[in-house]
Amino acid sequence: MAFDIDKNGVAAQRTKGQRSVWVHPTLPLRHKYGEYHRLVQELKLDGAKFKVYFRLITQQFEDLLSMVGPSITKMETNYRETISPAQRLCIYIGDSYHPIAFNYKIGHSTVAVIVQSVSRSIWDCLVPQFMPTPAAEDWKEIVEDFHRLWAFRNCCVAIYGKHVIIQAPIVLLAVVDSHWRFRVVDVGAFDRSSDGGTLQGEQRAFNIRLSHARKTVECAFGILTTQWRLYRRIIGVSPGVAEDVVKATCILHNFLRWKASDEEVNECQANVPAEAQPAIQHLLRMGSNSASREALSLRATYITYFSLPAGAVPWQYTAV
Repeated sequence: MAFDIDKNGVAAQRTKGQRSVWVHPTLPLRHKYGEYHRLVQELKLDGAKFKVYFRLITQQFEDLLSMVGPSITKMETNYRETISPAQRLCIYIGDSYHPIAFNYKIGHSTVAVIVQSVSRSIWDCLVPQFMPTPAAEDWKEIVEDFHRLWAFRNCCVAIYGKHVIIQAPIVLLAVVDSHWRFRVVDVGAFDRSSDGGTLQGEQRAFNIRLSHARKTVECAFGILTTQWRLYRRIIGVSPGVAEDVVKATCILHNFLRWKASDEEVNECQANVPAEAQPAIQHLLRMGSNSASREALSLRATYITYFSLPAGAVPWQYTAV
């Protein structure tokens, strides 16, 4: 607690953290000097610069705004003007809290509230369309695509996890289809872990084929981390906020790539590995190091199939 001295010399108790002013003098200048009202409006006139700044083209931004805008719109009051949905979305997509607060002439605490609320709205509004529960026909299509694009039969998804680095690291476990789209994500903490790694042994051809198919999930993580600036630094927020933000970036990843063509898939855009970003690192293998009998049997079946003329591809031996 802090204290003030009144005119009679009596100590008056003052609540710790009490505001000295209701609104900081620089904040009312938002419309004149704030980044949204100046730079962002200029960027809208230049599509190339807009994409460099926001990592979305103008039409994608407008489409996203039309989907989440109603849920992030706040009611005007007689006491202060609300921040528009478009500006809230710009704040969410932008840089870290402090630069955004200074550049947009908005309080730091307001930025924090906006980021979490927009993250939740993006997830809630986009999941039904861009991460729906796959139906039986969807799984069949994914299996066919894995065979056509990645030469791996009877594979419906690639599963992998990454540590998202905050003060108490959380795990992003993702199920990715043949077009690098997240089909299922689980964000949170996992208790057990052991040394990570890949299969060891003499069956190198199988490892090459497996690694080739698993490239889908590695590409997805690589694109995710290079697309969004938050992964370029250790994320300095609470685990709850981090979960909301990570889930929102995953669904935005799908939003931007939902109709990716085979040509786009074959030209992997993930030139920077996910581990090059400070906020995301390899996940140690979860649980036991010993595989089940069913898993060992399935692995043996694939090894045999890949060694037969019907299942082999020329590059698996060249790579070995």
